[in-house]
Amino acid sequence: ASQQGENALRQQIQRCNEQREQYRITIQNLTTDKQALQRKCLQIERELFQLRERFDALSQNRNNEALCDSCRKYFPCNCSSVNNMNRSNSNADKRIRPPVPMPRYSKESPSDRELRNEVEGLREEVSTLRDTLNEQINLFTDERKRWEEERIKILKFNNSSPNRNAALLNDFTPNVEGICTRKEDLKVLADSKSCLVSCDRLI
Repeated sequence: ASQQGENALRQQIQRCNEQREQYRITIQNLTTDKQALQRKCLQIERELFQLRERFDALSQNRNNEALCDSCRKYFPCNCSSVNNMNRSNSNADKRIRPPVPMPRYSKESPSDRELRNEVEGLREEVSTLRDTLNEQINLFTDERKRWEEERIKILKFNNSSPNRNAALLNDFTPNVEGICTRKEDLKVLADSKSCLVSCDRLI
C-alpha cells in the first residue's frame, strides 16, 4: 500500500511539473503579447495625437474662413480674440464651438468626416486591445491561483504521508502477533493429539 501511494504521489508530482512548465510557457507568451499590444497602443495613440493636431488645424482654418468680408470689416479687432476662444475651447471639447458674431459656417468637408471616422475607429481599436489584454491577464491570474492551490495540497499530502505509513505499520504489527499466537496454539493442539494417540496405543 505504501509503495502504491508513493507511486501515485510521484505521478502527481510529475503532472504538476508538466503543468508548471506549460504555465511558464503561457506566461512568456502572454508577456510577449502584452509588450506587442503596448507597442501597438503607443503607436495608435501617437497617430491619434497627430490626427487631432490635423483636425484642430483644419477646424481653425475653417473658423477663420467662416467670417464674411463685412463681418471682418465690422469686427476688425475681434477676429484674433475669436480665434483664441476657438482654440481654447477646442482643447476642452472638439465638438462645442463658442458663438461668433454673424457666423456663416461652411458645410463639413469630406476630409473632415474621414478624419473624424478614422479617429473614432482608432479609439475603438485601442479600447478593444485593452479589453483583450485585461481578459488575458485575468485568465492567467485565475490559472496561477488554481495551480498554487494544487501545489499546496500536494505539499500537505507529502508532509502527512510518513505519519500515515507509520500508522499502517503499527496497525499491521498486532496481526503478525496474532498469526504467531495462532501457530503456537496449533502446535499445542497437535502435541495434545499425539499424546492421546500414544495413550491409546498403550491401552
